[in-house]
Amino acid sequence: MIELRGINKIYHMGGRALEALRDVSIIIGKGEFVSIIGSSDSGKSTLMNIIGCLDKPTGSPPTPNGPSGSSTARPRKGLFSD
Repeated sequence: MIELRGINKIYHMGGRALEALRDVSIIIGKGEFVSIIGSSDSGKSTLMNIIGCLDKPTGSPPTPNGPSGSSTARPRKGLFSD
């Protein structure tokens, strides 16, 4: 399972802030196939880079159970769970 809650990503370029993702939440269940579609510059690659642990969101780091990490499940590394 992949679960993200309230993910934000802001890039700072030349004194300006570019908001690539704002409050994005997604749950992908075990065995599910998904497609991420959208117009150019809509944040698809940014989201995939965060899911793949190639980039970090702005603010709180993602945890397997969302930003609060409030779960009784065993701790896991990364964003993926069994």
